[in-house]
Amino acid sequence: MIMNNKQFNAIVLFVKDNIFSGLPSTLYYHGIEHTLLDVLPRCEELAALEGISSDDTYLLKTAALFHDTGFTKSYLKNESIGADIAETTLRSFGFSNQGILTVRQIIMATVVSETPGEHMQSAGSSILEQIICDADLDNLGRNDFLAKGENLRKELAFQGTVMTDREWYIHQMDLLKSHHYYTETAKNTRNKGKEKNMLRLKEIMG
Repeated sequence: MIMNNKQFNAIVLFVKDNIFSGLPSTLYYHGIEHTLLDVLPRCEELAALEGISSDDTYLLKTAALFHDTGFTKSYLKNESIGADIAETTLRSFGFSNQGILTVRQIIMATVVSETPGEHMQSAGSSILEQIICDADLDNLGRNDFLAKGENLRKELAFQGTVMTDREWYIHQMDLLKSHHYYTETAKNTRNKGKEKNMLRLKEIMG
């Protein structure tokens, strides 16, 4: 299936009406806004700056649209659930097997390592996987890092992971130190912001 804006917008509308409505109201970080206002537009921006073809950009944007839909069924291991939701939905829109496989692979690249002290996503050599990872954690290099972090902290607390202020700031510092952006565009536009955010955390912790 070769997509155009009309077809993509039809998928967006379907997801908004039939899937996003099932997201828990306690997703203070991973809510609809994270997908539609952060990840999706950043994917489109990075794709343009990295010279990605139109067809591949639509696959990337489709994966971005579905990457957190698994939260409708489970907080943990949600990525594979989101990939399954994407597959079921995209088949009804006439996607090819290869297109669905690509979307699944892009979604699964956003899985974060559970190894203590590591906060790395699992993008391989695929530029599309690298872009979605950079878009998903774009806020690490932005001025709203602390505010977004508080939303995530609130979300995690509801899931049973409660941290003191100091524990949270240490966690955030570890995240910034262990994380790296994949694409040259993200490195050039967000690494300085990450450094500033580390300095802000150091000042807060004293």
